[in-house]
Amino acid sequence: MRPLYEVLARNLDSHTIVVAQGQTFGARLAHDKHRVPLVTIHLQPATFEASSEIRRRALLITQYPDQLPPLLPDGVAAFAHVPFPAVLPHCAALVHHGGIGTAAQALAAGIPQLVRPAAFDQPDNAVRLQRIGVGWSIRPSAFTSRVVAHRLHMLLESADVAAKCRAYAALIHPAAGLARACEAIEEVMKPLDLA
Repeated sequence: MRPLYEVLARNLDSHTIVVAQGQTFGARLAHDKHRVPLVTIHLQPATFEASSEIRRRALLITQYPDQLPPLLPDGVAAFAHVPFPAVLPHCAALVHHGGIGTAAQALAAGIPQLVRPAAFDQPDNAVRLQRIGVGWSIRPSAFTSRVVAHRLHMLLESADVAAKCRAYAALIHPAAGLARACEAIEEVMKPLDLA
C-alpha cells in the first residue's frame, strides 16, 4: 500500500469509486468458544470489474492486507486508511457493507452509495438508504460485476439521486450535533417541569 498523499495527488477525483472493504464479526466457532471469526465482505472482484466497465478508477480501503489480491487491477489503488471526511466529498460514489458509520460518512459527503450488506444492522441500513433515494442495495448472491456496473451507472447518472444526496448532506452538520441533541432533550424535558 502506498502513502496517503499519493491517493490525494493521483487517484482521487470526482470519477473515483471508493470501495470500503471490511470485515464483520460472525458467530463464534463451535470448537473454540473464545475465538470470533471475521467474515470478509467480498466487494472486490465485482466492483473492480464494474469500475473498469463504467470507466472509473477504484480506491480500495482495507485495513486487512490479506484481503488484497496479489496484483491490483489497472485503475485500482489500495490504502489501509483514508480520512473519509476529507476524501469522500471528492469522489463519485462509495461501495460498502452498509455499516451505519460508513453510511453516515457518505451521507455527510453527499455521494451515492452502493451497499452489499452482510449482517446485523447492515441490511436495514441498506434498505433505508435505498428508500431515501441516496443509494442502492444488492444482496450478496446478486453482487456480480454486471449488476454492480448497472447500479453504479444508474446512481451516478441520476439527477434525482444527486439532488437527494446534496439535500441530505446539507442536513448533516457534525459540529452542531451535540447542540442539537441538547436542545432536543431540553424541549422534551420542558413539560416535566422538574425544577
